[in-house]
Amino acid sequence: MRLSRQEAKKFGIHVAREENANQTTHDMNATEERYAAHLEFLRAAGDIIWWKFGAIRLHLGSGAWFKPDFAVVTLTGAVEFHEIKGFQREAAIVRWKVAAFLFPFRFLMIAWRKGEWVTIRESGK
Repeated sequence: MRLSRQEAKKFGIHVAREENANQTTHDMNATEERYAAHLEFLRAAGDIIWWKFGAIRLHLGSGAWFKPDFAVVTLTGAVEFHEIKGFQREAAIVRWKVAAFLFPFRFLMIAWRKGEWVTIRESGK
């Protein structure tokens, strides 16, 4: 199913305009750049279909938004949002939890630990 921008907005999803959606690595910190390389490797290997950095904002209510670091489409067509963390601030964790509660997507909080990517939090959807 494909949603128009207006339909997505009704669901609280803001999709960046195409000219802004093609983010480059200069918008990422070093950890996000490393994860982008990892996602690109997974895409090239055929393990995921698509990924994009900073392309989507989710409206949480009362002027609060959550902008996940990466949107990822799995081989099954499921949409996941990956949040990359070097340091976890309480406000970021709360927004992540609220987004995971409100939206029917899988949310992952991922960190680089001891030379590998580790999922440190995960929503059950």
